[in-house]
Amino acid sequence: MNIRKHMTLVVGGAICLLLFVVAVVFLFKFRGEYGQERSELKSALQKLDRLNRREPFPSQSNLEREADNLEVLKSYFANLRASLSSGEVTVETLEPAQFPSTLEQSIRRMVRVALDNNVKLADRFSFGFSKYAEGALPRGKDMERLVLQLKTTEQLADLLFNAKIDSLDVCEREEFEDQQEVAQPEVVARGRTRPGRISTPSVVAGEEEGDGLYTRERYVFDFSASEQAFWRVMNVLGSSDLFVAASEVTVRTVASKEKKQESIETGGVGEVRLGTPLLGRSPTSAKGQSADAEYAKRSHDERVVAGREILNVRIKVDVYRFKRSDEKGGEA
Repeated sequence: MNIRKHMTLVVGGAICLLLFVVAVVFLFKFRGEYGQERSELKSALQKLDRLNRREPFPSQSNLEREADNLEVLKSYFANLRASLSSGEVTVETLEPAQFPSTLEQSIRRMVRVALDNNVKLADRFSFGFSKYAEGALPRGKDMERLVLQLKTTEQLADLLFNAKIDSLDVCEREEFEDQQEVAQPEVVARGRTRPGRISTPSVVAGEEEGDGLYTRERYVFDFSASEQAFWRVMNVLGSSDLFVAASEVTVRTVASKEKKQESIETGGVGEVRLGTPLLGRSPTSAKGQSADAEYAKRSHDERVVAGREILNVRIKVDVYRFKRSDEKGGEA
């Protein structure tokens, strides 16, 4: 056989043989890898199937770790609850017959504190307990909360009085008692009377909130004070041992005592902005002097008109009481 004559066929056959050998090598290599991957997949599927079939339960080490974490959370929660409730009012256990005397003592003490701080109160001011101050006896089931409201009112009133307000006009609490509609005499014109009725509140206030973790009581105070005393009130409420939040504050300004006296002496000129012509002429005081000239003679302190007004303030405060572990509904 002449190789040179068939050189093309020989070279082509050699190349084909080489490619065939390479293909066979890669075929066996990838077949081995495929078998390995298939075996690993089968093993993973079997493991997954075993995990799906078994009943899940944490290991002992996980149980111990979770128990430690639970103790840490309980300790943190107990410390937080103790810190929040550290300044709360301690409720005394009283019988309904003891409440009138306790109320009288509390009212006398608050009135005495008001007098010591030169705070004006209305005659027979009852601090929101007028019904009981007139001799009504509370029901036994209302005693705990009534005593709590009384003691809380005492603390809040002390804060206002010590802030040197001018007068306390209104003190209201949440009246939660379930009252029947009782006929009451209502005074009308010329001294005649006609039956009136006191309706029952539709909602019992002070229910548990925050999943039973705390209760909230709302108190409303109307008082008159200078601007400095008003800011003292806001500061002492924020720094009080009670957990107090001012939910609503309404402030209105009224003329100060000095401005009212000036208005009386000048026949109303004191209420007009000085220096403004009134019907083509400068206003004059009762002494016949020009108001501009009289105003110019005053000192700097006398000319200051801002910041000295008497403020009429209506403030609604929410007092929070947090559940303790030894109270009903609390958990260790």
